[in-house]
Formats: sequence, structure tokens, C-alpha cells
Amino acid sequence: PAEAPIILAGDFNASPTTHFPLNTRYVLTPEYERIMAEGFVDTLPHFDADTITYTGRENIYAKLVVDASETPQKLDYIFYRSGGNLKIATLEARVVFNRGDFLSDHNGVYCKLEISE
Repeated sequence: PAEAPIILAGDFNASPTTHFPLNTRYVLTPEYERIMAEGFVDTLPHFDADTITYTGRENIYAKLVVDASETPQKLDYIFYRSGGNLKIATLEARVVFNRGDFLSDHNGVYCKLEISE
């Protein structure tokens, strides 16, 4: 149901922003905008070196399929949307398996959520 709380997670293969180097502004991609328009919250809302989930520069598995010069990207997410009488909040979120302990070509995303009435 539309009023149900939802946790949505996975490899979306969609970056949150498109970067325009000439004027250094970021524009949300249509995929990310669509999820946000549905009322979802990104547990890692910023985009910086600490939120990279896919890069051929460091990840040994990604190096097998992408050029190391390819721009690092944020492609993996945990989103949530509160619903009904249940509220969801992010207590902690971070990228994991990104310090040499790689498990696949994507780094993992971890979050600790609080669900309350």
C-alpha cells in the first residue's frame, strides 16, 4: 500500500548527479529525482569520496571490467520512506567493503535505521 513504510536497497546503476565541469554545478539525474519525488530518503545523501560505491581505481574486481581512469561513482543505495504510523530515521550510514576487503565490483552500503511509532 502507498502508506506502508518501505526500505529500498540495491545496485541502481544510476548516479545521483551529473557533473558539469565547466560551471562546477551538479544536477540531479532523472532516476534519482524520481526516487526522491516518491518521498524516499537517501541514507547517504551527500556525494563525495566517502560515498563512492563503484570505482576501478581501487576495487580489484571493478578493475576487471572498467578502465581505472573512469570517474568513481555512487551507484548503490539504501533508501527509505516512512509510512502509516511508523517513522524511519537514519542513525548511521557508510560505505563498507571499500578498504581492500572487496567482495564484488561494487562496495557495500551499510546503515542503521531507527523505526518508531
